[in-house]
Amino acid sequence: MQRIATAEGIRNPEVAETYFACGHDADYGQLASDLKRVAIGPHEESQLRRLVVVFFAMIQGDSTERLVVGVKPVPGGEVEIYIFLAVDWLLGKLGAIELEVRSSDPRLSGR
Repeated sequence: MQRIATAEGIRNPEVAETYFACGHDADYGQLASDLKRVAIGPHEESQLRRLVVVFFAMIQGDSTERLVVGVKPVPGGEVEIYIFLAVDWLLGKLGAIELEVRSSDPRLSGR
């Protein structure tokens, strides 16, 4: 499907838009929604979505580029390290946002 969307997306942008909406875009939206549901305090949806896009890019690493040019894929163990680092980064960012929210909201900061 990716190859079809890539090949046809230039001539038929709706093919590329549909492919992206059903894949990456849906995943971004779902994770942002999940994060908003479990997060403490208010979070801007656009801010969560940006974090999610970067999170997925970190996990993906250079695997797509390797696939496109035909280079040997990254070993599974290395992908697991990417995932661990990306999850750690995302949780750290969410924690920083929550600390910021707590310190600016007297109801949450205990002031």
